Amino acid sequence: MEIWKNKVYKFYTNFVFKNGLLKYPLDILEICKKMNINIIEYDDSSKCCYISKDGFSKFKNDKYYIFLNKNNSNNRKKFTISHELGHIILNHFKDNEPLIAHCNIDEQKEWEANMFARLLLAPPHITYKLDKKEISKKLKISKQMSDIVFEYRKMDYNNLIDKVPKAYFKINI
Repeated sequence: MEIWKNKVYKFYTNFVFKNGLLKYPLDILEICKKMNINIIEYDDSSKCCYISKDGFSKFKNDKYYIFLNKNNSNNRKKFTISHELGHIILNHFKDNEPLIAHCNIDEQKEWEANMFARLLLAPPHITYKLDKKEISKKLKISKQMSDIVFEYRKMDYNNLIDKVPKAYFKINI
């Protein structure tokens, strides 16, 4: 397995247990609030859309900000926030990059943030035995996200089973 995937699994499990995220579906906005990450919404007419039509994150004055297009669906916003949270947790700002947006970041970091969001929104130990519809319904994620989770759930489960504390498998919906 690629080294970057192991990194994401490690950061994800550390984040889940450090923050006591043991009940799903998660309240992503509450997580950001506890982490003192400001969510700033913009609309389709904003100049922010030139940076990203979905969202992006910024680090300024020792504080993180997630910019979010308020015109997107709630499920899309939830994924975008989780993705941007992934950039923050995975230390993508360590390279003195003040702005993380798809237009200015390497593809590897985008894959990592997507994987982090997937794991965060739909933990593989929960999704492992569910079908696509159940994943979407129980975890309150979009059908598109459910399809992606379904595709990776066995790989994620198999890669986490020996790497996480037994308490992880007690996380429930």
